[in-house]
Amino acid sequence: MHLPKKILKKTQIVKVKLRLNRLPEYSASVNSLMMVEVFKTNVFQEHEAQMLRAQLIGYFPGYRVSFDLEDCDKVLRVEGPFVDSCLIIELVSSNAYHCAVLE
Repeated sequence: MHLPKKILKKTQIVKVKLRLNRLPEYSASVNSLMMVEVFKTNVFQEHEAQMLRAQLIGYFPGYRVSFDLEDCDKVLRVEGPFVDSCLIIELVSSNAYHCAVLE
């Protein structure tokens, strides 16, 4: 038995609406996935790290930016949905600091 086309279309619309109602939960879990990139720097002073951190957060609002100045590599850690390593290196280097992806 075939259902009339109008009924099929309404059924399909209901299915799509039901899927859309579930998307916010799914997209929230996708948005919680973050990319992390770690860089080696030559930032030694806390005030320098704070200045660079503020600048990076200005370019990447909502990202997590932190320095570990006690580490021998003076690590810069950036966490966000998409971390553009080249842009971060360029921004840090434009302030006369060395920055490279830590491998």
